[in-house]
Amino acid sequence: MPTFTLWGGHWQAVSSGNFAAMRSMDAMRHHIEKLRFITRFTRIIDDLEKATVLNESMKKQLIAEARMARGWTLFYLLHSYGPLPVIMDPAKIGTEAGTDLTRPDRSTFVQYIINDLNYAAENLPVTPADYGRFNKGIALVVLMRFI
Repeated sequence: MPTFTLWGGHWQAVSSGNFAAMRSMDAMRHHIEKLRFITRFTRIIDDLEKATVLNESMKKQLIAEARMARGWTLFYLLHSYGPLPVIMDPAKIGTEAGTDLTRPDRSTFVQYIINDLNYAAENLPVTPADYGRFNKGIALVVLMRFI
């Protein structure tokens, strides 16, 4: 794998796969912390699926928005770092699975993204009631760019 050496320092270390310096960085300054977002989205999706106080159409829309956010975050993580160890099963949150740093194979990781984006595209409205919310168009665009 070629290493980007032009800028040196941090950029050279990251391009060679050395992320050790990122451990001491502020949590919001690097993308490795985005792995926690995946777990958070997985928990939110599980909580929404179990919710009984929401009507079915609202529940479906909120799950689609959470899956859109998770799929898009996975999309960027894949492009930056390749397949990363993520927790996609809510039953594994808070267990020993969180310490397993084995990278999944690329096809499995890609399937996570495709599943989330397809679900979002099928269940998000074309024109959301509130400005700024995810819609069907953004799900299809991200899916198109990915495939």
